[in-house]
Amino acid sequence: MAGTAGVLAYALSVAAHGFAEDGVLLEAAAFQNRGGWVLDTQFYQQMGGFYLLAHGMGTPVADASTEVELPHGGAWHLFVRTRNWCPGDWEAPGRFRVLLDGQPLEPVFGTEPGWAWQKGGAIDLTAGKHAVALQDLTGFEGRIDAIFFSPVADPKLPLETGDVVAWKDRMAGRDTLDAREGAF
Repeated sequence: MAGTAGVLAYALSVAAHGFAEDGVLLEAAAFQNRGGWVLDTQFYQQMGGFYLLAHGMGTPVADASTEVELPHGGAWHLFVRTRNWCPGDWEAPGRFRVLLDGQPLEPVFGTEPGWAWQKGGAIDLTAGKHAVALQDLTGFEGRIDAIFFSPVADPKLPLETGDVVAWKDRMAGRDTLDAREGAF
């Protein structure tokens, strides 16, 4: 009976938050090849995760790359959790592009103030593995936390830090791990 109550509580929790569950989350910290990007771990509590940082002192760093596996073909909408760390009346210093199978997406990322999901447009993709790369454009601290691939054009994505952490943990399966059993 306790197991059933736990499953019910989980289902109610998901329903209460109402965040997008149908899609594929690619966390930047999981990139297989970081290129010249570095993993920044110092602000985990403040922004809800580790992120990749293009710290090139004004010289663009080498591309980070990885693969993502999509469960079905069709139109996929991309959302990139990033931020413009220095907003003002100038061009954002940490701009970068996302490349999918070698093709750059149209928007330039790192241009929105605060940690937010920046829309990356829609692209038709087949089921299976696809190459993803991050191309630094400035060498001035571009930041990326995650990419979400959604079959829905306007999914409800979490914005508040606590919601982001819980959602990412649920999407990645970390919410089912038990530290007492050595899962961490």
